[in-house]
Amino acid sequence: MADCVVYDICVVGAGLWGSAAAYHASMDPETKVCLIGPDEPTTKQEFTERTVFGAHYDEARITRQNVGNMTDAEIARRSHDGFGVLESKTGVSFYNDCSHILFGKAKSPYVISSKKTSEFLGLEHLLLSNDELSRMFPYLTLGDGNECLLQLSNCGMVNPRRLVSAQKLAASSQGCDIVTSIVNQINEKYDQVNRDTILEVVTEDGHMIQSRRVLICTGGFTLSKPLLPPHLLPDLRLAPTQTLRIELSAEDTKTLREMPMISSIVGGNNIEDCYMCPPVTYPDGRTYLKIGHGRRKHFERNDAIAEWYRSKGDPIITEKMNEMLNRYIPGLQPLSTQIDTCVLSGTPSGLPYIDMITPEIGIAVGGNGVGARWSYEVGKIAAKMMTKGQWDYDLPKEYFKVQLARTRKDNDMSAENFKVQNQSKL
Repeated sequence: MADCVVYDICVVGAGLWGSAAAYHASMDPETKVCLIGPDEPTTKQEFTERTVFGAHYDEARITRQNVGNMTDAEIARRSHDGFGVLESKTGVSFYNDCSHILFGKAKSPYVISSKKTSEFLGLEHLLLSNDELSRMFPYLTLGDGNECLLQLSNCGMVNPRRLVSAQKLAASSQGCDIVTSIVNQINEKYDQVNRDTILEVVTEDGHMIQSRRVLICTGGFTLSKPLLPPHLLPDLRLAPTQTLRIELSAEDTKTLREMPMISSIVGGNNIEDCYMCPPVTYPDGRTYLKIGHGRRKHFERNDAIAEWYRSKGDPIITEKMNEMLNRYIPGLQPLSTQIDTCVLSGTPSGLPYIDMITPEIGIAVGGNGVGARWSYEVGKIAAKMMTKGQWDYDLPKEYFKVQLARTRKDNDMSAENFKVQNQSKL
């Protein structure tokens, strides 16, 4: 029984990052690892009563490397390299190659920096006008005055549900214990016999799991429960997001079968920034095209996050996504529509927090809307850190250092300065 063991590392949160960290940490047979986190709710009642949720309840996420931030691009590249290793190891297929279009105003800073990233990393790409793109993909109309960067390789779609399953399967095969519970709190106690600190991880259903170190990978719910000391809470900007899925007819599916992934950075109103995933078959057997929107307001209350997951989204945003979809791919005839809600965990730097909060507690949170493409490598970085209790990676730890909420105004490395510095650094 997991409760009878004192683990070396306990990972709290069994989503994309937590399952990745457990997989990497358990590669060492001398390290006793436990992963704690609930499975995805499968019934309406369970969904209604659930107090925490995950961001991986979906079939399609974009992964690409031609981004404006070089550190972001490097983490994505290393994760991409690891996906094939994990698929081979587990026999679980979760990644498919797919070309990607990034479009924005011609000669805009983000398009220019993304082009530079593609050139630096040697990614196969084309810079196209809207007219040139329309000749390649006649069903797309991305707007006058826009410029498109078409990445032809080293990008694709990840099935986050299957990725989590693969990482859990691999971790379990390496001796990791998995407890499908929700963690309520973490307590610290002193072991008089061994003269060291032991952490007690207490779950909703009564488990009390002991570990020498604990890694927090709880995403948008990091601030919802007493998992960290109150004076050591990370500065996370939690924002509601939603996607619109339209069910495609057989005719529309055939038309869009070679559709690339699409991301827009148009500036101005953040809602106008969007992403689209090509047709994907979901567990209900239907084929959907998915569109998501840019960032918007932040949550004012932590208890509103679970309410948002249980909601049907914001009808104003739904209408806006419908309008964008009709603008960029006109003429589609949806058979049905589906709204899915999620939460974006943002950091001031735009990079993840991977840091030791105390000598015994580490944190890996802040997906910034791209957690799937980073997940494999973030799990590796966090696992190495937890195994040694300190930074153990070839990228500077300052890039991933947690910024505490109480010191936000006093931090010398502002989000703007951090992003500028990372345009040219790996």
